[in-house]
Amino acid sequence: MPSAWTVTCVIEDEKGSQSQVRGYLKYQDRIVDIANEPGNPEYWARFFMRYLNDMTTGAVVSCSITLSVDLEPTIRSAPLVGSDVEEGALLIWRTVGGFVARQRIPTFDEGLILPGTREVDTSDGDVAAYLQFMSAQNIEMTEDWTVVVSDSRGDALASLRTAKEDFNRSTG
Repeated sequence: MPSAWTVTCVIEDEKGSQSQVRGYLKYQDRIVDIANEPGNPEYWARFFMRYLNDMTTGAVVSCSITLSVDLEPTIRSAPLVGSDVEEGALLIWRTVGGFVARQRIPTFDEGLILPGTREVDTSDGDVAAYLQFMSAQNIEMTEDWTVVVSDSRGDALASLRTAKEDFNRSTG
């Protein structure tokens, strides 16, 4: 199945109520990394916002682009017995710019919590590999395309501050 981009715009009315409208783009050839080129999803999203603006009386207050990705065969196809989205781990990151970014991982394996504490075992091989992946700077994807893991502002993650067990009520 080909990958598809989802462009989601949030439109706000005079009362402050918000609603979403989505557009979808099928991945045809290759992604162009220059924002002003037609092959770039951001280029299309800018036109999408302009057309919505022209047809609505509300204000487009945000727009995001999401890429649907086919799951790899090695990804678990069913939850393990006892998994619970309310049990998780909360990772607190420091960004390069000094900001704090939060990341909650639901159904976190309780076996990765240090006994007698709420601390995530950051020395565990799987946990350490994830932390290294998330804090790596300039991940070279191809010869001419590099990415940096960041917070929602685009500020690169620099280091992990804390990693603790976290319980939340289900949101779904």
